[in-house]
Amino acid sequence: MKKTLLVVVTSLVLTNSAMAAGSFDGINTQLGVGFGQLSSNSDSFTDNYSDPGNSYTSRGTQSYNTSGNANVFGTASIGYSYGFTSKFNLAANAFYLGGSSNAGSSTYLSTTNYPTTSSGSNNVTLKNIFGVVVEPGYYFGDKSLAFLKAGIAQATAGINGFQSYNYSNNSGPIGSINYNASSNVQGVLYGLGFKQLITEQVYVGFEAYQIQFANKSFSTAYSDSMGKGTQSTTIKPLASFAGVTLGYKF
Repeated sequence: MKKTLLVVVTSLVLTNSAMAAGSFDGINTQLGVGFGQLSSNSDSFTDNYSDPGNSYTSRGTQSYNTSGNANVFGTASIGYSYGFTSKFNLAANAFYLGGSSNAGSSTYLSTTNYPTTSSGSNNVTLKNIFGVVVEPGYYFGDKSLAFLKAGIAQATAGINGFQSYNYSNNSGPIGSINYNASSNVQGVLYGLGFKQLITEQVYVGFEAYQIQFANKSFSTAYSDSMGKGTQSTTIKPLASFAGVTLGYKF
């Protein structure tokens, strides 16, 4: 009886240990490289201008879905992973994504009841992208793990541009301004990935994700020889990345 009880207890302990242990359990750190692209929707533009005795408001049209060129991006992360059954895993990590800051540009043309037109262009930048993610995963083998990614991120969005004023009858220029502004933006991340252990502690993988940032409005004050004004524009940045990773679990 005692021998039978000992065998049962031992079997349960070994079974629970096997189910609780995951090949990627513990602290890990990884580096990645791949291609990414930044973009921004510029969906509104307002120019409020006043001279002595008069005030004008113009709503200009801008191009939409402007994108920067695809470029090489690098990523780094540190996190923790735990297999809570023999098949299911849950991980969390903090990451940083770096590369080109070009998030596209837009052009516009606006008119008012004032005898002038204004035209210009906006360049959008997105940099210092970092955040935290959770990764629910599934083991397809002892050393193969597929996972989804969901999280939050923050970045520094910037807008800079040039604006010129002309008489509506094209009789000559009135003036021009340059402007520059930046602010933090927050967004949500979603994606997927896969990783494979190649030694006891080293693994390789692949991941792809997208970060959708919230709308951000910028307002810039300016003045010229005839008066002063405030220009406002709203952008919605987007970041996409796909690449390979090399990691180490401690």
